[in-house]
Amino acid sequence: MSRYPKQILLLIGFVLLFAPNSYGRESCSINVAVQSLMPIKDPLKAISWWAKRESTLQFDSLVRFTDAGEVQPWLARKWQFSKDLKTLTIDLRSGVKFTDGTLVDSPAVIKSLKRFVGKGSTDHGRLSYVKDIVALDQSKIQIKLSNPFVPLLYYLATPRSGIAKIGKNSEMIGSGPWIFEKSEMKNSIKAQVWKANLNYFNGAPFCRKLGLVEVPMNQLSASFKNKLIDLIEYYPITNQDQKDLVQSFGSDVEVREFPSYDVTALFFTEAKKSSVEKSSRQALSKIILKEFKAPGQNAGYTKVCSILPYGLAASKISKCEIEAIQLPENKRRTFLVYTQDDERSAILKKIAAITERHKYFLDFKFTSLSDLYSEHAKGSVGIHVETLTMQIPEPYGVLSMFESGSGENFSKYSNSTFDRLLSKAKAESDLNKRREFYSLAENLLLEDAIVIPLIHQSRVSIFSKGLTGYNSNLMGPFYAAYDKIIKKESE
Repeated sequence: MSRYPKQILLLIGFVLLFAPNSYGRESCSINVAVQSLMPIKDPLKAISWWAKRESTLQFDSLVRFTDAGEVQPWLARKWQFSKDLKTLTIDLRSGVKFTDGTLVDSPAVIKSLKRFVGKGSTDHGRLSYVKDIVALDQSKIQIKLSNPFVPLLYYLATPRSGIAKIGKNSEMIGSGPWIFEKSEMKNSIKAQVWKANLNYFNGAPFCRKLGLVEVPMNQLSASFKNKLIDLIEYYPITNQDQKDLVQSFGSDVEVREFPSYDVTALFFTEAKKSSVEKSSRQALSKIILKEFKAPGQNAGYTKVCSILPYGLAASKISKCEIEAIQLPENKRRTFLVYTQDDERSAILKKIAAITERHKYFLDFKFTSLSDLYSEHAKGSVGIHVETLTMQIPEPYGVLSMFESGSGENFSKYSNSTFDRLLSKAKAESDLNKRREFYSLAENLLLEDAIVIPLIHQSRVSIFSKGLTGYNSNLMGPFYAAYDKIIKKESE
């Protein structure tokens, strides 16, 4: 009898011994705590930071960001800009299928991208340079632009650009690692159940089930201790260090720093009837930048001097050096400041105390995002607090809000030099030169006191020790990736 069958049996046994646990694919279920559940499964509707992350469970984009903010292939296999930067040719990965079994081919991708750049899209204003999208064959497309626009590739890496197919019942179908199964209520707690896409092009998830559980911030600790949830990401470190954090959640958890690009800033806008004088804005801006100090390091806050992502601070304000303040001779001024959440209320109160000493009052009004936009449309917002969460690692996304003619330019800011710098940046393929133009453009915003940068907030992931394969560094703030996690059988 040949000795080969015996060797083959030994090899099979070795593979089974060291392969990922079989129960990982058969029985485990991961439960992730979320602040809010995305009610509409459509990538275009993903506005909040969590909605964007949840969208990536179901929908894949053509390209994705690496940890360093570089663009890497995803549904796209490769791409190339023309020499004049007016045409982007994209080769699609072959064989990828939507979860209904149909191919993710050129016609499907074009139909999805036209929704993304169309008038019904949140990003339509920034993508107005897109003139047409055509198929060269079944797996190759071309995006034609009216003007050079290098940031386009970065927008194709964002969750809202996820490739989606509209099904027979108007439902959105994706190609991602998870398939939405149902919504449910348990003990007055909202939850969603997702099942693994066993045919996912990047490998099927190890666990068959994923639960998203809507848990209020004040109930997170109890939920961990009662083993209702296994993971919470993007948790803000507030007034406690990581050691204290672990103790508050119990001994069965681990804490890791989570990549965060959150920068909170005050954005000035001008009411239609009574505009804010530039001198008053500049004085208030200097007061805050000069006297404001971020809380201690353990609280997870760091003072910043720039709104540009990935540390692209403008050279003139790199150390927050402010000249002597000369207050304008005017009466006591009150600014109504709109903000979307109270997570940083302590910091806002601290700023209010600083400005009050200088006869400036900041009256904070908490409002929803939709109400904020409504107030903007009425021209009744003096200042609003913006957290630049999950901005792409390309400054155009932030700076375009102040470009003349931009749909998001609520401040009605108009500076021809700023517009020219932004135009040069959009048409510059050299990254270092592009960053220089962005930095100069930001300097103008700061000098005109349109924006006051405040703080960067650290975030952490808190997860059960029963999870293996979780790597927060590979996920960043843009994509939810739970498909490589295994949950121990004892859990």
